[in-house]
Amino acid sequence: MIKIRKARIEDVAYIAEGIYHAFLLEDKALYDRWIRTLKEVCEQEDTHYSYRNTWIAEVDGERAGMMIAVDGEHYREQRDKMYPQLKGLFDVAFGKGWDEMEDEAKAGEFYIDSLAVSLPYRNQGVGTALIEKAKEMASELGIVVVTLAVEPENRAKKLYLRLGFGYKRRIEIFNEEYDRLSKIGDYDMDALVGKDGAEYAFENYLHGVDGKAKVDATQCVGCGVCEQKCAFDAITAP
Repeated sequence: MIKIRKARIEDVAYIAEGIYHAFLLEDKALYDRWIRTLKEVCEQEDTHYSYRNTWIAEVDGERAGMMIAVDGEHYREQRDKMYPQLKGLFDVAFGKGWDEMEDEAKAGEFYIDSLAVSLPYRNQGVGTALIEKAKEMASELGIVVVTLAVEPENRAKKLYLRLGFGYKRRIEIFNEEYDRLSKIGDYDMDALVGKDGAEYAFENYLHGVDGKAKVDATQCVGCGVCEQKCAFDAITAP
């Protein structure tokens, strides 16, 4: 049976390993330095990679996977607190400055940063259970959209698409290209319209063209909120 629990301070070594493998890093020469630095960051309570932002999946009492997930409103602030410790490693690994990295999350979104499943527990529903936990947390916070970024060839992308995530756009994180995926929560659409969901859709996926609202197809996640919100039946989502 899969159990999802909040991470504890004693989980930081496992979390550090999960982050390392989620980055698909191959430079074994820097492995010890990566793990040591990541552990230091994970032990802190106010950084993006803090154990306080992490959930652990267990199977029969053994750690089987981990997920870091945060409210996008606090993403930049918490990420930048890691800057002094991680900048050097990121520059060496990815060849691009930390300050040049595009924001992966923003206010109004619940962002899944790192998700890793231990090899013996893959293809057993652990990743799905962690994703469902993220959706549950987003719902509790009243956040409509869950987002993540995944490398186009990463096999985990198939899982995310199967779970209802849709392609939003291609972004660059350091020198690597990632697909930004989004999932609209399983909400009552009648309740969603007029609340945060409609406001989020209009702020992020609509723009004015010749005085008329037009859906930005590169940003649209296909939730249908804009169609339901429009009082004139003038919007058709792509």
